[in-house]
Amino acid sequence: MKIILFIINFSLFFVSSAGAQEAWDLEKCIAYAIENNIQIKQQELSQNRVLQDLNQSKANLFPSLNAGATHGYNWGQTIDRFTNQFATERVRTNNLYVSSDVTLFNGFQNSNTIKQNKLNWLASMQEVEKIKNDISLNVANSYLQILFNTENTRIAEAQKNVTQLQVERTEILFDAGTVAKSSLLDLESQLATEELNLVNAQNTLQLSNLALVQLLQLPIEQSNTFKITEPIINNLDVGDIATSAEEIYNIALSQQPQIKSAEYNMQSAAKSLAISKGLRSPSVSLSGSVGSGYSGASQEGTGNLINLGRSRIGIDQETGAVIDSYEEQITYADFRTKPFSNQINDNVNKSVSISLNVPIFNGLQAKTSVARAKINADITSLNMQAAKNQLLQDVQSAHLNAQAAYKKFQAATKATAASKESFGYAQIRYDQKIINSVDYINSKNIATNAEVELIKAKYEYVFRTKILDFYQGKPITLK
Repeated sequence: MKIILFIINFSLFFVSSAGAQEAWDLEKCIAYAIENNIQIKQQELSQNRVLQDLNQSKANLFPSLNAGATHGYNWGQTIDRFTNQFATERVRTNNLYVSSDVTLFNGFQNSNTIKQNKLNWLASMQEVEKIKNDISLNVANSYLQILFNTENTRIAEAQKNVTQLQVERTEILFDAGTVAKSSLLDLESQLATEELNLVNAQNTLQLSNLALVQLLQLPIEQSNTFKITEPIINNLDVGDIATSAEEIYNIALSQQPQIKSAEYNMQSAAKSLAISKGLRSPSVSLSGSVGSGYSGASQEGTGNLINLGRSRIGIDQETGAVIDSYEEQITYADFRTKPFSNQINDNVNKSVSISLNVPIFNGLQAKTSVARAKINADITSLNMQAAKNQLLQDVQSAHLNAQAAYKKFQAATKATAASKESFGYAQIRYDQKIINSVDYINSKNIATNAEVELIKAKYEYVFRTKILDFYQGKPITLK
């Protein structure tokens, strides 16, 4: 029995431990998103595809090497390519060959293509980094939104609890006949409103938590237990935005991937222009081949030699008269098809050739290609300038927004302190029946709204400073 109880308790402990999940900090969320985001994976695959183009352009410098073989039959009268004689019966033929070609010179098109593909690959790498940066900022924004909604929910719950206590106290006073029923009704109405505010705040918190889960693309079994850590964010000061927008821009100019990508694209366009100009240049190529073959019509003598007698040979080319000249006609007694191995050795043929191709007129293809490449180079140059201009605008806006957020945080801090103090006095005056419930509720609402605005301003300022850190190449962290 004890063993069974032990097994049950151990199983319950294991299940509860497995169900628990460590809270995620911002760094873990960003790292997970970068590792698992589908958009990033898609861009990485595109990067690998460009890498294959680079590898292929390098391989194009090497000579080609191809081998082949044919096996066939001929029927009817045909000239056998290996015997150079007519064959009328079915003849089997085989052909074996190895060939190679290499381009010696083509206006440096191959070397420029390698350089262009390398630049394209570097640009694709920067595109991956840009997506990673965008995902990181989105995760940070979503993470801070959860922190804000968490604090907002706590404020709503605390305010609801304060009003609940005040309603209970007012009910006692009403039963004792010391306060009017209207005061109790006002507080009960306020309590209902604050209960609704709490429900709305809780729903908003759940939605923001779901938004981060979806952004991370967590599997459903993880999303059910997902939660984040709540770092302590204090000591917000103007030091976080002390660096000028111009200084941040100069740093970002050398670090931001969209600028690097535009730079690589511009250099790639220059190489494309060089490739197009190479079309005007003569090209030189070298080729060679080795081959052999077999023919069923190729015969060789076997057996003993026999004498067929003497025959007159020779004709005078001018008169056509037969010249008395004789020779012995000697042949083999029998014939057979020459063996395959012998024919392969006997029929070996080799060739080497070098060719020169000089473009003279090809339907203006070279001229059109050069013109298009120049236009594309101009476009990429303008894209580079546009990317710099956009970065400058983004940095300036981010810096201005951070300054405005800090001022808003300072104002919200003062407003919260003043409204809390005012509400404290309102609480005392209400307890002393100096003010009515309406004034008390108004003071409480002002204090609550000021507190909400304060945490909103705090997290907005934190996010704005993280954007400035991002432009300066600093890691996005809340530590």
